[in-house]
Amino acid sequence: MQPKLIIIPESSLVRGVKVRLILIIILTLIIVTPLRTQAPELPEPKQELFLAQYELALQKDIIEYYRSANSKELTITAYTAREEETNEDPRNTALMEEPIPGYTVAVSQDLKRWLGKRIYIQGLGVFRVNDLMNKRFTNRVDILVHSVRKAREFGKQQRKVVLVYEPTNK
Repeated sequence: MQPKLIIIPESSLVRGVKVRLILIIILTLIIVTPLRTQAPELPEPKQELFLAQYELALQKDIIEYYRSANSKELTITAYTAREEETNEDPRNTALMEEPIPGYTVAVSQDLKRWLGKRIYIQGLGVFRVNDLMNKRFTNRVDILVHSVRKAREFGKQQRKVVLVYEPTNK
């Protein structure tokens, strides 16, 4: 049974987290490999259970580091696909896709590395980032809604947003 390695894209990690992940992987190789060859006093099923629990705890740590590195407290607003609120082509997003109310979000230019990925907005769900906002906005996510009334009702909110990594198919 070989240790499983979770590959996380370098672009989504801050340097401190990357260093911690490297240390965790090194510690895993130092600790788990001898555990697999030693501990003959444990019956085989208990040894496998111990190793499985250890690997699960290690993966939880890696996921927690990833989550904390990709979480931000952002301003959340809502918009409609009208020319007054978008550019001259409200039928296409920055990724040249048709915008879908309740699913499409636009992010400020400082978050454009999120373009094409999914995000989780605390209390609201998962959305696809496929549009960009005007350069005057920062630290902001704009959710596409059906009507101006719904956009006004939504208002301006502060919520935690987590980038959900989605590999690109090339």
